[in-house]
Amino acid sequence: MPCPDEDTFARFVEGVLQPDAASELERHVDGCAACADLAAAFGRSYAEGGGDRETDDVDDRLAPLALAFATVLHVAWAILIRGAAGALAEAVPAVVAGPYLRYATIWAPVGGLVALAASFCLLRRVRAGRLLAVAYALLSLPSIVLTPLALLMLDAQRRHRPAG
Repeated sequence: MPCPDEDTFARFVEGVLQPDAASELERHVDGCAACADLAAAFGRSYAEGGGDRETDDVDDRLAPLALAFATVLHVAWAILIRGAAGALAEAVPAVVAGPYLRYATIWAPVGGLVALAASFCLLRRVRAGRLLAVAYALLSLPSIVLTPLALLMLDAQRRHRPAG
């Protein structure tokens, strides 16, 4: 194998090179002193944060900001659900309204706390932040589906009420 270019080394150090190409490059580096030095330099640069810091900084700010925004949405959701509980219970069968209201009234405060904890952990670069963010995302899936459904049901009921 001829000596690879710098782009290939950068992809290798970042771990995005195809496995077969990475194996071939490792074999080449083992037998080529110049490439071994270049691979070591790339490795040191990458370990010291020589990656795209501008993109990393945006990513580091965006996730905590999104999670903080999610906390605000959970507070608004809790207020909305509490105010609409009676109308929702009248609009849909109890078998649908009951579980939804239990989920919503429990998940609204808990989800806000999980999102806020994940946000703070990510800002402080605590490893648990990623785990909390993933847990938040997984636990939020039902609310993403159920909240618009509940709002559509409430709107439909409001439209069908006789004027009086």
